[in-house]
Amino acid sequence: MCVAFYLCSVFKPQYLIGISALLVYFYVAKIFSLKAFGKVILLMLFFVCSFLVLYLFRSEINELSFIMPNHFRLDAGSTRENTIWVDDFDVFWNAPYGMYIAFVGPTVAEAFSKPTHLVAWLESMFILVVFFIALLKLSMISYKTGRLNVYFGGLFLTVTLWILFVHYPFGVLNPGSAIRYREGFYSFLVILFYFLYIESLNRYSGFVKYNASSNKAKYN
Repeated sequence: MCVAFYLCSVFKPQYLIGISALLVYFYVAKIFSLKAFGKVILLMLFFVCSFLVLYLFRSEINELSFIMPNHFRLDAGSTRENTIWVDDFDVFWNAPYGMYIAFVGPTVAEAFSKPTHLVAWLESMFILVVFFIALLKLSMISYKTGRLNVYFGGLFLTVTLWILFVHYPFGVLNPGSAIRYREGFYSFLVILFYFLYIESLNRYSGFVKYNASSNKAKYN
């Protein structure tokens, strides 16, 4: 683990804040043996602390956002004109759209203007659809069982939101950069999501079997 942290700090230090948030959430939940309600409170505290960190460093983040366009040449093939960081603190107000487009890469208009952009856009749409179907299945399971796994949701959200936020300044101005830099964390998110997804299905199967055996014993 130490080697992994060292390599991340050397090559992708911006992702450490997300990974650190994930580990803090994991260890606090385990150390204090938090139940469902405690994990909800912990997740709420994560959002409060995250917004507090962003607020405390708002000026520095705002200044850095205005520097980012200098690293993208407008005469490059796919670089967009900077319309996302125009006024102070646009880096926060435009973060939801920026996080989306920096993950997807090309816009719809760009996708139909160039074959390579279309391929990248279709790939991104496929990724989002697969994620959406998996989330829909988990939602149906939660609805049927009346049980929502806040802990697994918290593990995924804590790291994903931070990684997407620190990634978006690098990818929002150029679809090629978006796809290229996405490869730095995409496999990590897929592995994490798949692990949590399988664990949720296994717990659901165990819950169903337990209820079935309980009902059988009750009527016998």
